[in-house]
Amino acid sequence: MSYVLGTLPKEMVCENFDLMKECVAVNGLALKYWKYAYVPSENRHAYLDCDNRDLVMTAVRADGLALMFADTALRSDPEVVLAAIENDAMALEWASAELRSDRDVVLKALEGDGNALRYASDELRDDKEIVLAAISMDGETIRYASDDMRADEDLAMEAITNSPGALRWVSPVLLTDRDFVMEVTLLSFISMKWIPERIRDRAFVLEAVGRNGLALMGASEETRADWAVVAAAVGQRGFWALRYASPELQEDTWMIVLALKQMGRI
Repeated sequence: MSYVLGTLPKEMVCENFDLMKECVAVNGLALKYWKYAYVPSENRHAYLDCDNRDLVMTAVRADGLALMFADTALRSDPEVVLAAIENDAMALEWASAELRSDRDVVLKALEGDGNALRYASDELRDDKEIVLAAISMDGETIRYASDDMRADEDLAMEAITNSPGALRWVSPVLLTDRDFVMEVTLLSFISMKWIPERIRDRAFVLEAVGRNGLALMGASEETRADWAVVAAAVGQRGFWALRYASPELQEDTWMIVLALKQMGRI
């Protein structure tokens, strides 16, 4: 619909309120074609942002991202912005700076998509309650939090619990804390592969697989070929861990016997 409007004669479309309202009710992004005029500051003709509140409300209810075509005053209108983010949380990007600093508006956006944290003000991205609301939806959104929030151990653990990949985005300070990293590994063995190699040495992996054999999955190729490390993993989780060992150790008779013993087969 929005593409079709762009091909029609501008005198037929622009500022034709009835036609535009019908169009934006179907495809909010058609709001782009509301007005075409000469822009002296740019020395060219261009489509202008819409300043008609009724039309903008209709558009954002159909597609929240239509907020990008609203004029500055309407992007500062709480009712308009809330209508937009209720349809698409990422419309927060187009709200005014004032509303991107409004706790209620931002929390409403985070209810729809934790990634909206990306467009919150710096102040709110440094707010523990706000960040918690985001990572509760998607742990990896901790990447958009302030440095201090990414260094908060409680928030980091909550994020990793929800999304193991969030370990990539927590503060490097936490990744130097061996106790923290071990706790993460026990919480989610998948996280092992994102632990820095300087921490993920043989001693660390040996301890980790002894407590959660599946942590072998994230070990280096060299470590997965280490007999003692694999034996510790298999002794803890049997064949579930053995499948992450090197091909040679997967066929090792003693490893198979150990896995069978762990599973109570012999």
